[in-house]
This record gives sequence, structure tokens and C-alpha cells, in this order.
Amino acid sequence: MRILVMSAIVAWAGWTGGVAAQGMEWVYTNWTPTPGGAPSISLDYGVASTDIVQFSLACDGGPGGAMADVDFFSEIGALRDGAPTQVQVSAPGQIGVQVPGRVFDYRDSTGHTGARATLPLSHPFFAALSDWPDLSVQLTGQRGFELPIQRGRADIARFLADCQATAPGGAAVPVPTVETDCNSYATARSVSGDVPQQVTFSNMSDGARVLFWIDYQSQPTQITILEPGLWVTIDTYLTHPWLITDMTGTCQQVMHPQAGQVRFEILR
Repeated sequence: MRILVMSAIVAWAGWTGGVAAQGMEWVYTNWTPTPGGAPSISLDYGVASTDIVQFSLACDGGPGGAMADVDFFSEIGALRDGAPTQVQVSAPGQIGVQVPGRVFDYRDSTGHTGARATLPLSHPFFAALSDWPDLSVQLTGQRGFELPIQRGRADIARFLADCQATAPGGAAVPVPTVETDCNSYATARSVSGDVPQQVTFSNMSDGARVLFWIDYQSQPTQITILEPGLWVTIDTYLTHPWLITDMTGTCQQVMHPQAGQVRFEILR
């Protein structure tokens, strides 16, 4: 399982021209460029550290409520820069969502083309992004592309929760947490690796904590050590429990990731 330890890497990318790219992934970033300033929150689907991208979100919080700039990187044919267009978003068994946007054509500078929409987080597109299976996206009259939403479900939830929190009076969406006491550790084990779930563990306790993945045979595998005040983002799966101990190996908590859970605070 891939572990991103205290990552603050920004990956910016460009349109692939319809060529299927290997190694495309969801990359979430949340950092504060200026101390005390507003955070910069983004989510990209592309090849990290390259100019290959298919889709991008950038939070645009403001006094009117949380908004997001949505970039669909696509061929534009004869459409001109700035022209209005519609982006059709669909999935099997769902009624499609129309996203109004404007064409961008940066071929002379970055080589990027596509459509951008600035939408409130209440727009039906974000419900589709959160709840539907993998999406099909197509600019009017152009070749479409697929977005593998299942692979980015946890990052999408993190983006929407953190972006919503930037609005006046906004608050992060609460996430259910299932925590069991240490008496259950003896029977805890991983069941399947079918549903990925990315979770950020934050050590809010007063001492260093050790994170163990509990494998399919109920055996703990040490993954990392967290000092007080630090955090780690881990790609795990639903049904995979985690053991948290102090530095002497004494169990403090056993945690089971839940669907939509993006954070877990270690409080003891």
C-alpha cells in the first residue's frame, strides 16, 4: 500500500491530446502560501510532476459561499477561446448533468485546451462527482474521456469538505468514525482489498504513536511513527483495521476506516 508521508507536493499538468497515459492518479493538495492567509486547495487527475492532466479542481472560496473552478482538459475542435460550451457528464443508469462552461485555448503558451466552469459546491455536478461510479465527460461535439471516480473517492471527499470549510460559516463535512477499544484487537483482521479509502492520521496526543496495519492473518505490520502534532496520509481499504500504540507497544486505539472517512485524529 502506498504511503504519502506529510506530502505537500503540487502537481500541475496539461492536456494529453486524447492519448491514454500510464500512471495517472488523483493528487490532492492543501497548503497555505502565505502564513495566516487563505489555503490553496486543489485536486488533479493526471500524471504527477508532468504536463499530463485530464481534470482539475481548484477551490475558490468567497463571501457568497464556496465555489470551485472545474477544468476539463479536452480537444476543442473549431471552438474559440472564451466561447460558451456545455460539458455533458454521465454514468450508466444516471440522468446526465450539464455543466455550463467556457472554452480555454492555451496552445500558444502551455498547449492546454478544454473547458472551465466555476460552480458553487451545491451544483449537481459535485453530487455526481461524489456519488456516481466512474464518469464519462464530453464537451459538445468533441471526443469524450473517462474519469475513474472510484480511485479518487477519498480525495474528492477531502477536497469538497476542505473547500466548503473556506466559506463564511462553513464547516468541514463530518465523517463517521468507528473506533473499537483494545480488547477487540485479538479478533481484528483485514478482510478484503476491494474498496480503497485514503485516510489522514493526525497525532493529537501528547506522545509519539506507532501505526500498524493489521493484515489478513491478524498480524500487525508497522507502517510509521508519528510524533505529536504530525500527520500521515495512508492509502488503505475499507475492512482494513489499524492498530495505534505508544512507543512501548501498548495499544491505545484500534480504528476501522469508513466509507467517506478522510481523517482520523489520534487523541490518546
